[in-house]
Amino acid sequence: MVIMSPRDFPITWYWIDQIDFLDKLIIKYHLHHEAHEIAQKFFKEHKEYTHFLIATDDVIYTPSHVKLLIKDYLEYKYPVISCYCNWEWWNDWVNITDKDMRREKVISPYQYRFYKLKDLLRLIEAKKVPFPLKKVFFMGLPLTLIERKVVEEVGFKPYKYITDTALGLLARRGIMFDLQFSIECANRNIPIYVDLRCLLVHFGDTRRFINLRGKKKYVKFIKKKRSLKL
Repeated sequence: MVIMSPRDFPITWYWIDQIDFLDKLIIKYHLHHEAHEIAQKFFKEHKEYTHFLIATDDVIYTPSHVKLLIKDYLEYKYPVISCYCNWEWWNDWVNITDKDMRREKVISPYQYRFYKLKDLLRLIEAKKVPFPLKKVFFMGLPLTLIERKVVEEVGFKPYKYITDTALGLLARRGIMFDLQFSIECANRNIPIYVDLRCLLVHFGDTRRFINLRGKKKYVKFIKKKRSLKL
């Protein structure tokens, strides 16, 4: 399990601490592309791991969500299986779409044509979408279980680089790794599935909580405390 964390939300870390049946690599206060480089290097060097569980630090997920993703993999063997979440709070979007974004120059979230939660609930109720696992183009990487071969072949690259002071210091930084991951998977015919039972709570736009100025970067490895029991 890898958590790339530029923020400090005690609510999220309470739940991360409960996931004590997996080894965890915590990468604090790095730019996003730096954190991804560290995580991929570590994973590729440690061949004992079969999967890369990527998690963000501004979403609430529990041990039950993690275990359900693992159960999904054991049953279906899909190479990428993910939870999903609300995109923000001022609209009814969840962060999944069926739209192929490879033909878009993405500058706005409106281009994604995200599902609205209430529409999705109606579709599930009417059995008009596959349940519990649905194939999607994009799912935002909130809590996502990824096979080793996908990490080694696809990796995590930024959709683009920008230079700004949004993180409290002037920096050139990679962004939109989730979109580029979806594009790379589509280019290689690697399917992405979301478990519609795994709806998470996302805090929304939390850039205002990030200030890397004066923060000491560090990487911490935490060994699991107990065996995984499904």
